[in-house]
Amino acid sequence: MRTIATSTLNAGGQVLGIIPSFLKNMGLALDGLTETIETTNMDERKEEMLRQSDAFIVLPGGFGTYEEFTTMLSWSQINIHQKPIALFNINGYYDDIVAMLQKTIDAGFAPAENLSLFIDATSIEGIFDGFNHFHHELPYKYVN
Repeated sequence: MRTIATSTLNAGGQVLGIIPSFLKNMGLALDGLTETIETTNMDERKEEMLRQSDAFIVLPGGFGTYEEFTTMLSWSQINIHQKPIALFNINGYYDDIVAMLQKTIDAGFAPAENLSLFIDATSIEGIFDGFNHFHHELPYKYVN
C-alpha cells in the first residue's frame, strides 16, 4: 500500500488513507497523504473504506488482504453494498482463492451466482472492462 500511495502522490494524484489508531501509534501511518481518516479499529476501517469507495481492487497481499476481500464479498452477497470488487490476479496469485470459492459453490455452501459478485482479472484493462460491465445481481444466499 505504501508503494502505491507514494507513487500516486509522486505522479500528482490524491491518496486517502484509512488507518486504525493502533497502527498509527505503531508508526505505520504514511505522512503527506491528501487526507487521513483515523478509525478506532479494523472493523471501523472496513466500514469507512466501504463508505469512501466506488469499487475495490484487491492487489496481491497477505492475510489482512484476504480478510478485507472476503468481508466485501460477503457484504455484497447480503446487499450491504453493490460495488464492484476486482481481484487483480497477477501471475495467478489468486487462482487458489478463486478455486476455493468454486469449491464452496460445488459443495453447496453458496449459490453459483456469487461468482458474479467479483471480477477475476489478470490485467488493468481486465479490471476496468469488468468494472464497465459489472452489474450487481443479488443472489439468494439462503437457498442452500
